[in-house]
Amino acid sequence: MGEMMPAKLMSVADVARRWSVTPQTVHNLVRRGDVPVVRIGALCRFRPEAIIAYENRECQDPEQLRHDTALRSATVVSMPSGGTGRSSSAFHSGQRIAKKQSAH
Repeated sequence: MGEMMPAKLMSVADVARRWSVTPQTVHNLVRRGDVPVVRIGALCRFRPEAIIAYENRECQDPEQLRHDTALRSATVVSMPSGGTGRSSSAFHSGQRIAKKQSAH
């Protein structure tokens, strides 16, 4: 009777907008098991607290981030063009894109 309704679940589009990434990036994180998901039929929904927990895991102390970046997110990958590049987490990529977009 006095039960509170849980927070509204977030869609893939909601999460993608929040992180300034594509929906495909969010699906990739789900597929890898990085972000917990609630499946409703074929739909993916996310608990807001799970998204915040993921952000807290990925957004570390700046000093720790500098150290971890060299170890964890600076994997060299080959590019379709034949060159090489650095791979980083989708969340951090989204943050960089958002900063660039807000600067304009």
